Amino acid sequence: MKAAMLASLLLAAASVSAGPATDGLPEARRPGFAARLAERPLPHFALPGAPALNDTLLAIAAGSADDRQLLRWDHALNLLAHNRAADASGVLQVMLDDDPDLALVANYQFALGAAYASMYRGEAALMALSDPVLAAEPRACLWRMRAFMLLGMPADAEGEWACGRAGLKELEDERRRDFRYDYAAALLAVGKAEEAVTALASFPEDDAGANLLRGKALVDLGQPQEARHLFARVDLSGSPEERADAQFSTIALTKAVNGSLTEEQERQLDRLSLSWRGGDLERRLLRFELQEAGDDDERALAAGAALLRYHPPGPHARELGEELASRLERRLEDERVPLDRLGGLFWEYRDLLPGGLDGDRLVGTLADRFREAGLYERAAELLDYRLRVRARDLAKGPLSIEVARLFLLAGQPQRAVDALQASDDVRFTDQMRWDRQKLEAVAVYNLSRPKEALAILQDVPGSDDLAAAMHWESGNWTAFTAANRHSLAGAGNAEVRKVAVLKHAVALAMTGDRAALAALDRDHGRVLDGDPLEALFDVLVTGSPPSRSDVFAEALAALPRSANEHEFAKLIRSRRDEAAREG
Repeated sequence: MKAAMLASLLLAAASVSAGPATDGLPEARRPGFAARLAERPLPHFALPGAPALNDTLLAIAAGSADDRQLLRWDHALNLLAHNRAADASGVLQVMLDDDPDLALVANYQFALGAAYASMYRGEAALMALSDPVLAAEPRACLWRMRAFMLLGMPADAEGEWACGRAGLKELEDERRRDFRYDYAAALLAVGKAEEAVTALASFPEDDAGANLLRGKALVDLGQPQEARHLFARVDLSGSPEERADAQFSTIALTKAVNGSLTEEQERQLDRLSLSWRGGDLERRLLRFELQEAGDDDERALAAGAALLRYHPPGPHARELGEELASRLERRLEDERVPLDRLGGLFWEYRDLLPGGLDGDRLVGTLADRFREAGLYERAAELLDYRLRVRARDLAKGPLSIEVARLFLLAGQPQRAVDALQASDDVRFTDQMRWDRQKLEAVAVYNLSRPKEALAILQDVPGSDDLAAAMHWESGNWTAFTAANRHSLAGAGNAEVRKVAVLKHAVALAMTGDRAALAALDRDHGRVLDGDPLEALFDVLVTGSPPSRSDVFAEALAALPRSANEHEFAKLIRSRRDEAAREG
């Protein structure tokens, strides 16, 4: 595994530094220093004897352009000596920008890898330290050991010790101590507690870091009382991180031995979980929380999601992902959970959804619940996520139609247009394409752009009903009668034809076309015989519009809303309804 990972990282580093072959050689703004640096020995960055940071910074400002890269290099090493790794990595990046050939220099990669490892960026550190020249370099082995520990790969970290231990003598006391801690921690992580105790034997009896590791080893060796005593000592004399680790180690030990925690330990665990972020301690806290969750799915999801998102994937990452997906599915399908809570859970943990059809089904089921509750925008947002993130190829067709329809129901026409346009990169079937165009036309119409909406429908088969509905809502009576003619003699049911005839009569009356009204009465008036709407129809056919405006109002109010319209026409926003609301 280690060899494969190093090989892949090396290839990635080579591809980044070399760039595409077609680009030619990268141009260096300040060439020459890469070759000079390659001739130097591997750098040291020890605090004892290091100059003040301002000294190397001012040297850059006072130096010549020819020496700029050298002075930057000295400043970067000085920053590393003062444990300012993030600043050092920034200086190193500026150097690389000015001379891309530095990516080929082992000395540069060594300094960069040390900076990344000090910043807890294990993968980036390992990539930098994978230069073949550094493969057998003892100090590079030590930094690789730390990178492997950051990545949760203790067996690989332990393997670097044989090479790295020879480099300890070149380091100052503090760095030497920290690398020996790393080695002991790697031994503990691979189940070699006795060897870890041996590795720590040379540390003083009052060394807090060593006592913390000794205590963990004693836990593994079945000596809980001695371990607890060491943890208590660390809690008194250690650094903030060591004290927090000792407190948690005591809590975990108590739970393992007694099966429960005291109330004070419960409060202490809560404080640690809320206050500590990053590193191995947070990873252990999250794992403990996951174990304690039991049947509490939301508690398990919170801990497990943080583990997967913010910490290196361990050997059981796949199993954890499957467990969390199952817990999320169970929670989202629980009908006892309020809808607002379900929505929050979905958006918080959507990256944990099951893959494939199971995940799609879960999104669809949740969207159905929001739709049935009349929460159309929430339902549309769920399906829009599925459309943009999960759906592929032709599956985007019907899904985009449903998303747009729901956004229209929610009164969000612009979002309907956005959903359709975001999925227009697929070659749909003709019917899918026509349905999408019809919905886009409705959305554009609802955005108060009726001419553009009608232009979209111009070449769409079967869109007469939709165009007629737009003309009706706009009060464009002449255009409506032209578009509505096919509905008068259509094969629809009786109720549909009745409404079509009455609407046609209203439109003709509005235009004052008495001859057309008489023809309508002659050809289609019989469909209203015996119907309550017949009296209104008769008034429209025989009455005078200017003096009978109340009749038109009554006729419009009597019309069943959208009874004879295309399904998509029902989504058209009624101007009359808006006027009534504004009034």
